[in-house]
Amino acid sequence: MLKPTQLLFGTAGIPNSTPNRNTINGIKHVNKLGLDSMELQFNRSINVNETLAPEVKQTAKQNNV
Repeated sequence: MLKPTQLLFGTAGIPNSTPNRNTINGIKHVNKLGLDSMELQFNRSINVNETLAPEVKQTAKQNNV
């Protein structure tokens, strides 16, 4: 069994305080809030398509989220 080396803290979805709320801006805002992660919720619909997914990945990597 793998033992975690750290705990990540983040939001369940895009933070309400995000200006111009979308996935990309949410990731950037999570970083500004000093958090480590943001859950992408797909319980009502899937908002990330094959075109947007690489940009989401790159933005998350650049912002250490």
